[in-house]
Amino acid sequence: MITVGCLAAFAGIFIGKRYLHKITMRTIQTITGVLLLGISIALLTGFL
Repeated sequence: MITVGCLAAFAGIFIGKRYLHKITMRTIQTITGVLLLGISIALLTGFL
């Protein structure tokens, strides 16, 4: 699990450095809102 976590962290860093300057704050807010909505629906339905 530690190895997978480290690989995921490095992949996140790589992707973030490559694409972060192209993303606007509005896009980040929209993505965060959609993900929070998805989690809340999953909690409401008992999936999580």
